[in-house]
Amino acid sequence: MRPADLAELEQTVEEIRRNERLEQREITRLASIWRARLSPQEGEEELFDVCDTSGVPTGITAPRWLCHLLGLRNRATHIILRSHQNMLVLKVQSPHKADWPDHIDTSVGGHVRAGQTFLDAGTTEMEQELGLPAENLVSWLVDGKLTPVGEPYERTDYRPSTPPFRNRQVNRIYAGQLTPEGLANIRFRDGEVSALYLCTDAEARRLLEAGTRIAPGLAHTLPRYLDWYNKHRP
Repeated sequence: MRPADLAELEQTVEEIRRNERLEQREITRLASIWRARLSPQEGEEELFDVCDTSGVPTGITAPRWLCHLLGLRNRATHIILRSHQNMLVLKVQSPHKADWPDHIDTSVGGHVRAGQTFLDAGTTEMEQELGLPAENLVSWLVDGKLTPVGEPYERTDYRPSTPPFRNRQVNRIYAGQLTPEGLANIRFRDGEVSALYLCTDAEARRLLEAGTRIAPGLAHTLPRYLDWYNKHRP
């Protein structure tokens, strides 16, 4: 980016922080300006709901790339799964994935697209990443359901890349236990996952302490999940 563009971007971000009452026409205007300068990839054009600190949509939508450029608050879902033998079932990101390749991550995770609920996004990602269709959850999961873990929480990340990357997410965590059939039917359909990583809770905590090959999503999510699980375990 040119220095002048970067300075203008920082000024725009600061104005948004001071006044979060954005209107859709302003988002559309900003998207038009910065799309012409940055030429985002087609896959970055999917729409997210801009949300409040509780994860409630404000009625404004913005493309993924603009959310990450301006730090517009959006939503993400993470699912932590266990095997029928009570092992944590985590995923290993593909070595070809753009973000955090070959890192261990939550069982399932992804952004919530415009119009989806947190749960909608979670079950959609389960099908895309693990090949477990949402319409057959009763076969894949014990009791056929995912259980919310605590309340949604906000997390922010900043990378001083060119252009800068501002990730301002409200995350919701879900827990589930795979049936033997569910574990046996896992398939890596979208190419983003290369393997499963099964481990005990104690080993998971050691992984977090070591910090090696741990994706940020897992680093933020797993401690919350483990604390919740210790209080609610059967």
